[in-house]
Amino acid sequence: MSFWLSGQARLILLFAVCVLLWMVESVVPIYVYGPHRFRRAFHEHHGASAKLPLIGMTRHMVVADSDAEARALAEPAYLMWVGAMRYLWDKHGVPMTIHLPPTFAMAEELGICVTGTPSTVRDKLLAQCKAADVSYFLCRLAFGNVPIAATLKSVELIKREIMPAFA
Repeated sequence: MSFWLSGQARLILLFAVCVLLWMVESVVPIYVYGPHRFRRAFHEHHGASAKLPLIGMTRHMVVADSDAEARALAEPAYLMWVGAMRYLWDKHGVPMTIHLPPTFAMAEELGICVTGTPSTVRDKLLAQCKAADVSYFLCRLAFGNVPIAATLKSVELIKREIMPAFA
């Protein structure tokens, strides 16, 4: 029996293995370690001269007028989101095949939840993107029970005060 994976699926699998190895052996933030380990594994597999695919990162984000307001919106929303993500695994007693921090504090500490004022979020994202040397960035703004008004405010603040820093 043969097993076939598309080129994209192989890259996703390679990145997933890199993330799992990071979880076992590293205390370096995943936003730094994952992309760098992927690059190394990609070149080992495809050769040093092979052109890298685009490498991105994604973050749960809430941007508000104060750090406290953003955190107050994001924490319950993240807990609802992670609960929904775990639901079917838990319902069927199957171990999760992905690592999701179970608490907002852990997700924030790992840098996968970024909240705060526009300047707080901008500074955190600039540092993460520079450290990880990623090609693109994806925002998760509507997750869990973040109110639509808060999501739209995040969009406006990102457009006006964060995106220009990435131009």
